[in-house]
Amino acid sequence: GLIFLPELRAAETIVMAILLGGAGTLLFCTGNLLSAATQQRGVHVLASTCWGMLYGTAFMGLVSLVRGHEFTIDLSPLYLGSLAWLVIVSSVLALASYLTLVGRIGPGRAGYATVIFPVFALLISTFMEGYQWSLLAIAGLVLVMAGNVIMIRAREQQTIRN
Repeated sequence: GLIFLPELRAAETIVMAILLGGAGTLLFCTGNLLSAATQQRGVHVLASTCWGMLYGTAFMGLVSLVRGHEFTIDLSPLYLGSLAWLVIVSSVLALASYLTLVGRIGPGRAGYATVIFPVFALLISTFMEGYQWSLLAIAGLVLVMAGNVIMIRAREQQTIRN
């Protein structure tokens, strides 16, 4: 919300951005439920993650082919190193770790962790890419933190009552 408000204001197609965000959230939640069910059937997280990413890559490759997009890649060591980091650490290992958490504590409780992911991404961007914090971004950060505190306290109160 507030953290990305300047980007949303600049978007000419804000309705489409909101619809795509909602669709992405729905698909993410569906993926969490499917992952939990798959793990209960004994399928290893890393195997299912790799297969899912392979299917996604094939699908996006077909979409690009149908739309007539060229596939080009910068062969410089800096680009290839960055790409390897994004693929191996930031995608495969991070997603497999999160899905392992989903399998262990359930999709509902694991979902709470996702609220903080954008905050970490922005902190990394601050130090690595020079992200400039605005008052709206800081207000959004405060709301995210307050929401987490409220959620954790509510969960603790529920646990105490049971």
